[in-house]
Amino acid sequence: MYKTYLHEKQRIQQETSSYSVRSDAAAYQKFALFTTNLGLALPNIPLRQHIGLFHKAIANRQLSFLDEAYHNSVSWHWEGETLDFEALKSQPAVIGTFHVGSYRFVNHLLVRSGVPIALLVSARVKERQGAAFLMQSQSLGYGDGCELITAEHPMAALQILRAIKSGRTVVGYLDGNRGATGTHHLHTLPFLGIDIRVRIGLAHIAQRAGVPFHGLLTKRCPDGSLALWNSHSFFFDSVDNQCISSILATDLLYADLAAIVREEPWQWDHWYYLHEYFL
Repeated sequence: MYKTYLHEKQRIQQETSSYSVRSDAAAYQKFALFTTNLGLALPNIPLRQHIGLFHKAIANRQLSFLDEAYHNSVSWHWEGETLDFEALKSQPAVIGTFHVGSYRFVNHLLVRSGVPIALLVSARVKERQGAAFLMQSQSLGYGDGCELITAEHPMAALQILRAIKSGRTVVGYLDGNRGATGTHHLHTLPFLGIDIRVRIGLAHIAQRAGVPFHGLLTKRCPDGSLALWNSHSFFFDSVDNQCISSILATDLLYADLAAIVREEPWQWDHWYYLHEYFL
């Protein structure tokens, strides 16, 4: 299994390094979105470097799916403070993550570690990939370790609160930027070189439920391993965090994302959607 994983990693890296944006209309359109949004948010990156970053971004996405399929073979480590998975089994929390690095790996790691989760996904992702994810979880012996909640559902907030009450840790992608119709949980914040509109509902629900709100990001390292970064943890009911609002908590986690993306833009998978979801 491990040898197959390494072989597939090598194949992906070789194939994507020569990926041609002139091969077909879809490839060209994808690069056009990537380079336009990258230039908008990080204008200091020379245009001549965009194609190389695009190749790396394409590889990162394919490697993320590979990491998901072979998650038992993935080498990973904590960067900085760890997040106590054992504690999550008895004290559920809300985890805010992003489509950065190997962005699917954390879900499998939590379930594999025995942490029951409720994964917040878009209606489109649930329709296309939800059944396969749940089937994979069950086939690996994790039972009902994961349930899916549709982010756009008008009762999503209530479903999240019920999941927390039942002992599940809720995992949501902040940069998915999906939610029920309405603007009361929208907030504008600076991100890289632009201002973006984001949803703060996940942090707000954690505060309302009285559970911790953890930022957990996955980074791809130069040696091929993954680093899990518990960048911030907010305990809204503690004396030290009484001045922390859901807006500030969300701002700080986006700042953590920006710190990664500014150094290695290819790690973020959402360059193709920046104009659609955030502006």
